[in-house]
Amino acid sequence: AMRHLRLLAILLSFFLAARVYAEPESTQSTSVEYKIKAVILFNFTKYVHWPEKAFATAEQPIRVCVYGENPFGDVFQSEDAPKEAQNRPLAITEVNGRSKKEDLLGCQVLFWTEREKAAIEKLLPELKERSVLTVSDKESNGAVISFLLKDGKVRFRIRRSAAEERSLTISSQLLKLAIIDE
Repeated sequence: AMRHLRLLAILLSFFLAARVYAEPESTQSTSVEYKIKAVILFNFTKYVHWPEKAFATAEQPIRVCVYGENPFGDVFQSEDAPKEAQNRPLAITEVNGRSKKEDLLGCQVLFWTEREKAAIEKLLPELKERSVLTVSDKESNGAVISFLLKDGKVRFRIRRSAAEERSLTISSQLLKLAIIDE
């Protein structure tokens, strides 16, 4: 029963946070779908554990990189947006094809939209070496986690084998909320 309560608390925090983001329509109107995806993306930083080698120092932030067009508007700058996870500061960075390769490989989370798929696929072998959690906006075989819309709700699929190849440990609590591909 305790486990169910904890899971319920996590689910509630996901969706309450999603509501908080969804209410005030910012000047740069970001769709509710992307506000929810932003919240979930933040939550990945709490429930995915990276190997030590993914960070240069103990103080280094968890870098969440958005490749190419940023569909999240100013959600990440909102005062409700989390500032840290796992005792590290969170740094949100926009990157693109002109970014230095080092900057791309230095991300702990790399999110991209469908439009950027071809560019990302070229980088995947190196991202895998660096234990980067790859997150795509739509179904993608190159991503550890892919967002999908199911019955009008934002869900996500986790490829466990892809996480293992990158030495990423995904908490059982996050796995319970996902659609799992082995």
